Amino acid sequence: MASFYPVKKDREGPLDVSVVAGTLRAAAVKQEQVARRLAAPSTPGQLAHRALVAKENSLADVLRVAGQLASEFDSNNVATAIHKVAQHCKRESPSGGQVLETAMASAATSAAVRGDPRFQQLLSRAVPAASEWRPRQLCHAAWSLAVLSGGQSQALESICDAFAARGAAEGVPQDISTFAWALAALPCNHEAALAAAQQAAAARLEEFCPQDLAITAWAYAKLLHGGRRPLLAAIAAESLRRLPDFSGRNLANVAWSFATSQQRPLDLFEALVEQCASRTRELGAQQLPITLWAFAAAGYPADEVFEAAVEQADALDEGRAGVRHEQLLGGIAEAAARQRLEPQHLASIRGASRRLDSTGAHRTMEDWPVEGHARIIWSLAALAVGPGACQLASAIEECMPRSQGRWDPRHVAGALWAFAVLPQPHPRLAGCLLDAATQGGLETLARDGPAHLASIVSAAARLGARAHPGLTRSLSASPGELMDELVGAGGSASELSEGRQQNIAAVVRTLYDLGLAGVARAALARVQERGADPGLEAWAAWLCGAAGEGDAELEAQVWEAVAASCDGRRSTAARNAAAACALAAGRADLAASALGRIGVGSDAISVHLQARAGLRAHKPAEVGKGTVPSSPRGEYRHELQVVLKLVGSTPAGDCRQVLRAAEDCGDPEAPSVLGLGAGPRGAALDAALAAALVAGGGGAGSQPLIVLVGSCGSACAAVRAAAVLSQHGGGRVVVFEADALRAAIAIGLLEWAGLSGSARVWVGRGEQLFPRLGREFGAGSVLVLALGPQVGGS
Repeated sequence: MASFYPVKKDREGPLDVSVVAGTLRAAAVKQEQVARRLAAPSTPGQLAHRALVAKENSLADVLRVAGQLASEFDSNNVATAIHKVAQHCKRESPSGGQVLETAMASAATSAAVRGDPRFQQLLSRAVPAASEWRPRQLCHAAWSLAVLSGGQSQALESICDAFAARGAAEGVPQDISTFAWALAALPCNHEAALAAAQQAAAARLEEFCPQDLAITAWAYAKLLHGGRRPLLAAIAAESLRRLPDFSGRNLANVAWSFATSQQRPLDLFEALVEQCASRTRELGAQQLPITLWAFAAAGYPADEVFEAAVEQADALDEGRAGVRHEQLLGGIAEAAARQRLEPQHLASIRGASRRLDSTGAHRTMEDWPVEGHARIIWSLAALAVGPGACQLASAIEECMPRSQGRWDPRHVAGALWAFAVLPQPHPRLAGCLLDAATQGGLETLARDGPAHLASIVSAAARLGARAHPGLTRSLSASPGELMDELVGAGGSASELSEGRQQNIAAVVRTLYDLGLAGVARAALARVQERGADPGLEAWAAWLCGAAGEGDAELEAQVWEAVAASCDGRRSTAARNAAAACALAAGRADLAASALGRIGVGSDAISVHLQARAGLRAHKPAEVGKGTVPSSPRGEYRHELQVVLKLVGSTPAGDCRQVLRAAEDCGDPEAPSVLGLGAGPRGAALDAALAAALVAGGGGAGSQPLIVLVGSCGSACAAVRAAAVLSQHGGGRVVVFEADALRAAIAIGLLEWAGLSGSARVWVGRGEQLFPRLGREFGAGSVLVLALGPQVGGS
C-alpha cells in the first residue's frame, strides 16, 4: 500500500513520521473507495459508459452501442456518445492521399454520420441534457459538432445556451478556448455564448496557456464578433509577454487573427517578426504561407520573415530538376532590376514559377490549383511587372475554359484586382473570371463572404465591365438579398463591423458606377428595413450617387439617415445640409421636411434656411439652456466649434465678415480645421488664386472658371476662394469631401456665408466625382486645385 502511494523525498535526512502516516491513511481511504465501488452493482449508466469507451471500439461500434442502449443513457452517456462518435469519425477519416480527395472522403464520412438515425437520436437527447452537462462536456459536445460539421441543429442552440448560462463562468481556460474554436469552425455566431466566453476569458487571461490564447484570438477574429476588440487587445498584451513559448502553429494563428480583425498592435507585430524570422522551420509548410499572408495583409514591414521564407524555399528546392520558364522569369528579373523586389512578392513568384517549364508551360499550368494562378497574377501586378504579367495572363486565358469551374469568388477577387491595376487590359480573361464568379447568380458571387463580393464588383467596375450580363443580372435580381449578404444574418443589425460597413460602401459605389441606380435605391430601402447603420462611408456613397443622378428625394432621405445616426449638433448639421441641398435642387418641400425634424434643436443656420424656404423661423436654441450642448463633444467637435464661433460672430450672407472672423478666431484648434481659410496659408491661397486668374484671363472665357478644393475641413478655404473669384468676374468653387458629416458642416457654413450659388460641396470620392465634374462643366474647366487639411479623406 505504501508503494502504491510513494512518499517523495524533498530533502535529505530521515522522513517525517507524520508525512508517512498521512500518506498511508490516504492510501487506505482510496483503497476502501475502490473496493466499495467494485462490490456495488453497476448502474445502467455505468455499464453504458464502459461500453462506449472500450479501447477496441470503432465508429460502427459506438453507433451500435448508442442504438442498442439509448433507452438506458443518462445525460452523461449522451455527452460521451456524441464525443466518441466525433473522435472516431476524425480518427477513421481517410488520410495520406491527395488533399482534395482526402477532404472529400472525410466530408462524406461526416455526412454519413450526421444522417445516421442513431446519431440523430443522440442529438435529440442532447437538447434537454445540455442543461445538466458540466463545462467540459459542453465544450466536448460543441467540438464534436464542429468536427462533424453538424452545427445547424437544436442541440447546438441548447449547448450554447447552457454554456452562456454557466459553462463559461465555471469552465477552465481550455474549455473556453475550445468552445470558442468550435463556434468559429462551424461557424455559429451565438451572441450570448460568445459574450459569456469573452467575459470569462478576459477575467482569467493570465491562466491561459499559449495555445488557448492563440485559439481564442483565432476564433473571435474569424467570427467577427462585435465586442471582440477589447479581448483581442488583452490577448495581444498577454501574448507579447509569453511569445517565445508559442509553437509555430500558435504564432501563425496569432498573426492571422490580428491581420483578419484589422488590429495592428505594433509591439506584438514587432515581436512576431522577430520570432517568425528566427523560427521559420517551425512554422512548416501550412503555417508559413498563413504567416506571410498575415504580415502582408496587415501592412507591417516583415522583410526578415519573407527573406527567411525564401531561404527555406531555396533549401527545400536544392537538387530538384526542372527547367524554368526562361522568358517569364527573364521579365521578372528585368523588373526586379528596375525596382526593389519586395520579399513577399519574391516568395509568391518563386513558388508559382516552379510550376512552369519551357517545354509545356500551358499544360503544366492546367494542373495548378487556381489559387496559384490568382496569387502569381496578384504578385506580378503588385510589382508592376508588365511583360511577365501579360504573358502569364495569356497562358491562364488559354487554359481558362478547362479550369473555369474551379475558380471560387476569393480567387476571382484577387485576380480581378490584378487586372484592374495592370497597364494592359485583359477583357476576355476578366470576362471569363466574372463568368465563373456569377454562374450561379448572387449565391455564387457571395459564396465566399461579403469581403470577396465587394472586391469582385469593385474591380469589375474599374475594369469597365459595365455590360457583363452575369454581373448585372446577379446584382439586379434581388437588391434585398444583396444587402442581406453584406449586412449579415439575423434580424436587426444596428451595429455592423467596420469591415461590413466598408463592403457595403464599396458595393453601393459600384452599383452607381455600373449604372444600376435603381438597384442602389432598392438596396437603401432594404438596409433601412433591416434597421442597419452602414456607417458614414456608405451614406456618402448613396449621397454621391443620388446627387449625380439628380435624385433629390433620395438625397434628402439619405441625409435624414445620417442625421438619425448622430445626435446633438451633428444631427442638426446633417438636416441643415439636407435642406440646403433640397433648396439648390428647387425642392422647397423637401427642405421644409428636413427643417421640421430639427424642432427645438434649430441653430442660426437652421433659422436662415427656414427663411430661404419661406417658413416661419423658429428662435435658435440658446446656448446653455440644455436643448443643445454648448460645446460639441465626440467626433467633428473641432469643425463644429469653429463654425459655431464664426456663425455666432457674423451676420448671415457676408462672406467677408466670415473670413475676418476666421482670422480672429482665437481657437487653439482653429489652425488645423481652418486649413487654407486663415493666416499665412490663407494668404498664400489668395495669392495663388489671383495669379492663376490673371494668367487665365479672368472670367472672360466662355467656360466658367472652377476652383476645386480637395477636402473641406470647415469650408473656410472654399469661402476664401469664392471671395477671390467674386473680385475677378466670378466663377464656381467645388469642394470634394468624402466624409458625409464633415461635408454637412461645410454646407452649413457656405449657406451662412451667402455662397450657396457660387460654392457647392460634393460628397463622395474623387474617382466618382471627377467624371461628374467633366460632365457638368466640361474638360479643362478647373483653374486651381487647392488641397484642404483633410485631403487624405477624399
